Amino acid sequence: MTKLLVSVRSAEEAADAISAGADLIDVKEPSAGSLGAATPKVVAAVMKVVAGRRPTSIALGELNQGIAEWKSFAERLSPDRLPQFVKFGLAGCSTRPGMPRRWKAALATLPESVAPVAVLYADWSVAGSPTRNLVLRYAQRLHCRALLIDTYDKRGPGLLGLWSDAALARCVAAARNAGLLVVLGGQVTAEQFDRLLPHSPDFIAVRGAVCRGDRSGRLDPELVKRLCERLQNSRGAMPTALRGHVEVSR
Repeated sequence: MTKLLVSVRSAEEAADAISAGADLIDVKEPSAGSLGAATPKVVAAVMKVVAGRRPTSIALGELNQGIAEWKSFAERLSPDRLPQFVKFGLAGCSTRPGMPRRWKAALATLPESVAPVAVLYADWSVAGSPTRNLVLRYAQRLHCRALLIDTYDKRGPGLLGLWSDAALARCVAAARNAGLLVVLGGQVTAEQFDRLLPHSPDFIAVRGAVCRGDRSGRLDPELVKRLCERLQNSRGAMPTALRGHVEVSR
């Protein structure tokens, strides 16, 4: 059953997203890039508001930017305030030697209860990030829990403008075969849900689609509610074989 992941940039947005029905709260800073990291203060405030009512994920920026602050910050969070998932991008890593080693070292800083998410940029040539096959290979070797397919350049055509439905289906199938949860994002609009749902992702990830204006605008809970209703309505209409494989408790 496909669920809705909503990216927020503040505790107030997190509260609005939860009240509107979002299934997973993702913390990021949109002005800092595709996976821009929020400040530890913002993350702590969001985790306090969520208070275990929803699963959470945190964006930590790009691996090349370093995630040294994360370990010390995570150590200050109480166990019940840790996120379920953490992710960072691999932009600029395709031409740098030792990428798998640095990725493994970064994952080693995560608390045992936090699951890593592998990020595959659909526009990997623009991002200078590893290709689909490499990301999937190392995601499996490094015991990642999920695969997020996203876009690096938010001024570009978006996931469905970059990939055909057939290409997306092949990638989703490969991720499933690797035992990964599948999250589809990358400038997804409400109108594109009908094209994404037949792929049975575990989550569809949105930011700009639930904001007033662009992705840096204020989250609008009414837009979140509409997308949740859209997913609810689709669940009864989709054939069983096309429904998602993972339920996340609310």
